[in-house]
Amino acid sequence: MTVSWQGVTKTFPSGDSARGGCTIHCADATVDAGQACLIKGASGQGKSTMMAMIGGLLPVTSGHITIAHGHGDRDPEQARREGLVAYAFQYPFLTPYFTVWENAALCAEAEIAYQLLASCGMADLANQQASTLSGGQQQRVAVVRAVASRPAVLLADEPTASLDDDNRWAVEKLLQDYLDDGGTIIMASHQPIDLPHLSVTVEATR
Repeated sequence: MTVSWQGVTKTFPSGDSARGGCTIHCADATVDAGQACLIKGASGQGKSTMMAMIGGLLPVTSGHITIAHGHGDRDPEQARREGLVAYAFQYPFLTPYFTVWENAALCAEAEIAYQLLASCGMADLANQQASTLSGGQQQRVAVVRAVASRPAVLLADEPTASLDDDNRWAVEKLLQDYLDDGGTIIMASHQPIDLPHLSVTVEATR
């Protein structure tokens, strides 16, 4: 699986609240299987917007994004509809009345979800309702849920932003294991992330 983009911009209409009239740019990049790409930039510079375009949730204004899988190329929306892309959003979007385990296994085999929860130190919380978790715990569940679905491409928006050092290391280890299995990761973050396979770094600006 290879994800690449060239000349991508997103312009918001002048009447679009705080972003009205601004244009988001991101440097060109190609990210192959087993590699991770970090989209960096200050808050409000368009990192999450770029991630949403790669994930097929927002159309580009100019340029193009290609996801190459098997014998054909796909645009982001097609790849998302085919289940090739999973998204760990900056806000976890857990179902509050589901247990931690149920949330993690929404798009995955239950046993795989449990094993990944355990790897992030959350086995003892597996049967607890998601509504009782702290912000950092919810963030870990969101990352586990995305990885457990075994996507070809994982999009992770600020995956370690709310975590202390120990839990950040556990999530980074989870992401590294996913890369070692041949996955492709594209992340947005304003802080350093320690991944040996982090081979592409680009910047989003407005």
